[in-house]
Amino acid sequence: MKNKIKLLKIIILFIIILVVIVLLLNKCSMGNEIAAIKLYEDLIDITVTENLIDSDDFLAIYVDNVFDPLNKELLSNDAKVEILNYSKKYNFNIYNMNKEEVFLLKNDNENQNGSCISFNFSSISYKKAIVNVYYYIDNQSSGMQTYVLKYVKKEWEIVKTNSQVIS
Repeated sequence: MKNKIKLLKIIILFIIILVVIVLLLNKCSMGNEIAAIKLYEDLIDITVTENLIDSDDFLAIYVDNVFDPLNKELLSNDAKVEILNYSKKYNFNIYNMNKEEVFLLKNDNENQNGSCISFNFSSISYKKAIVNVYYYIDNQSSGMQTYVLKYVKKEWEIVKTNSQVIS
């Protein structure tokens, strides 16, 4: 009887250890939404300070397609709102719009001048990524910046950048 109880305790302990290992592995593969939010905020900071005009009536940042490069899943709606709210330090009027929607807004109100930023990952591998950040400045110019990213110590680092003016 004592051997059966010891065996049962060992089995239960083994099951608990397996559950803990599975939970830890699952958490490691879930990504890091906080790091992804910080990454997008950093990319917005660089793009706005280096390329956009302060006198715009609005800033459009397309966040419908932003995702965590670690797990390749779309960010939560709360994370998208956080990115847009962060961007209000550059302009009080922040919209979640792509370039085509900005053109429609411009057609509705010709007196508004604005800029648009969008993101597109061209390559993603384990803890490394290449992202293209597109910007459009109200009928003046548009461009793209390419960033090589590396995930180190639970944060995304911008390792290298390449800038290109499109028009």
